[in-house]
Amino acid sequence: ASQSYDNARGGLTVTWTDRLNQQHRVDLSKTDQVNLVFPIPLGGSWDWKQGDGKWGRTGFNSAVTWIEATFRKERETNSAKGIWGSMTGQNLSGDYVRISAVGLRCIPTDTGLMGEIKDRMVDVRDFAALGAQTMQELVKIAEAAGKLTPEGQVWAKAEGFFK
Repeated sequence: ASQSYDNARGGLTVTWTDRLNQQHRVDLSKTDQVNLVFPIPLGGSWDWKQGDGKWGRTGFNSAVTWIEATFRKERETNSAKGIWGSMTGQNLSGDYVRISAVGLRCIPTDTGLMGEIKDRMVDVRDFAALGAQTMQELVKIAEAAGKLTPEGQVWAKAEGFFK
């Protein structure tokens, strides 16, 4: 993994299109932080547009294909930067977006869609185990009450409910 930092000083929005042609827009006007995982174009660089329309580029190792990024609202308090910014035509004062990005070689399996799928598969596994345990208890109750039919006994033996 490789780490990179950038500042989007042209407002509180950052937009881009990822490798899968999905458009993204982070807007920090009503929140302080957003965390995302997304694929980037091959070659290890990610081009993004800040709110004022100016483009920025974050570079990574050429093997990087996914980014785990944190977009955080920051406020520049250094007045010297404001003066320098007005002399150079850059917006170096007020609120801006601080981007902290970790470049990854493959999709992280515990975040985003893949993490959600993994979590749901664990839920299905747990639900199936609970269903099997419930069925074992029902067979025991039916047997104890003398209500287990001959067909039910054959089925329960085949399923391993009786030893």
